[in-house]
Amino acid sequence: MCLSRLIDKAELNSIERRNLRNSVGYKVFIFYKDRLYSEYKGQWNYRPRYYSAPYSINRWIKNTYKQTLYTGLTVSETYTSGFHIFLLRKDAKEWANKGLDEYNLVIRKVKFKDVTSIGFQQCNNKLHIAVAQKMLICPKQ
Repeated sequence: MCLSRLIDKAELNSIERRNLRNSVGYKVFIFYKDRLYSEYKGQWNYRPRYYSAPYSINRWIKNTYKQTLYTGLTVSETYTSGFHIFLLRKDAKEWANKGLDEYNLVIRKVKFKDVTSIGFQQCNNKLHIAVAQKMLICPKQ
């Protein structure tokens, strides 16, 4: 997942701003053998890649993959890598429906900390995400 463009908080709607303020969002995961894995649609091949072991539920997870990335529009606009978290559930659902049909994708509510960027998700200038350095996957309700 990559950002296509960075945005300012003013471009968010009221629900997105509230979720950002409350550090609550939604993340798409691959669900495999009762475990959650990172969902990543590689920029060139749109295939999932497993970055780590399965994620733990209800525990803070820290981003260990630090890299400066460029947005899709220009090489002058950069952001720090991190967990890409949708600010609206419907946006996470739209993203999950854009491929990887052979995988069981699930959307889980997450809490997050240390936001480094806000922007549009790659290939779509309407799905707002926050890039955070820490996340906690909420227990399924």
